[in-house]
Amino acid sequence: MAKISGFTDEVSSDLDEQIEAARAIGAHHVALRGCFDKNVMEWSDAECERIRAALDAAGIGVSEIGFPVGKSPIDEPFERTAEALARAIELARLFEAPYIRMFSFYPPTDGGDILAHRAEVLDRLNAMCLQVEYEPVTLVLENEANLYGDYPAQCVDIFAHVVSKKMRMAFDFANFVSRKPIRVLADAWRPLKPYVCHIHVKDHLPGARHACVAGEGAGDVEPILAELSADGYDGFLTLEPHLQRGGPTGGFSGLENFKRAADALRSICERVGLPLE
Repeated sequence: MAKISGFTDEVSSDLDEQIEAARAIGAHHVALRGCFDKNVMEWSDAECERIRAALDAAGIGVSEIGFPVGKSPIDEPFERTAEALARAIELARLFEAPYIRMFSFYPPTDGGDILAHRAEVLDRLNAMCLQVEYEPVTLVLENEANLYGDYPAQCVDIFAHVVSKKMRMAFDFANFVSRKPIRVLADAWRPLKPYVCHIHVKDHLPGARHACVAGEGAGDVEPILAELSADGYDGFLTLEPHLQRGGPTGGFSGLENFKRAADALRSICERVGLPLE
């Protein structure tokens, strides 16, 4: 049975309003990325405890820590990434989150080609896996525009050379088609399916200004969810709609659009027979 979660900071930076957004879509989990007008990596210990207490009182769990680990130039000292990941691990323990969302590095600050830094990318990702080797958490790599894990070929390359069960994939339908049209089902999902343990739900049409709800874009959401249904998928479907704004640091949808995105996802799940918690 799959579980709906969501980046509720797409509704509000206010903690109570985020909890209400989760309730409004019938979600029992949230993805933690922003609150109090701060990114999760900037929260104080006191703020973390306040969030934890409020979520516990509402009966809401945490699907992932949405730290931007690895969303940095490849020539930035790796020590900064390691420190950020250490903090993400602390938060994953505190919130009992099974996943830490992470990325595969931007090109260097001088504007060079990230493909020329493949070896360094793989070395860093392997080091990150070693850092969580004995932690009760899995790193989930999100495919993201302009990073090494931009298109399917780079993602496949990563998982072929970072051979660790501590890093799996957070498959994002929209990010594969937001800039360049590809056949997501054939060219992304099929080769990457063995590595996927987590799903981020948004859709997109190439060249469109904003993302769209699941099923209205070119992300092949419905046939992929149909395969997940057939496979008995019991992981998270984490809403990240970006319906009004999206970018490297997050997105915004507003409550009504967030609910519309959840309704579209539920409709697809019902059509393909994927049961939801």
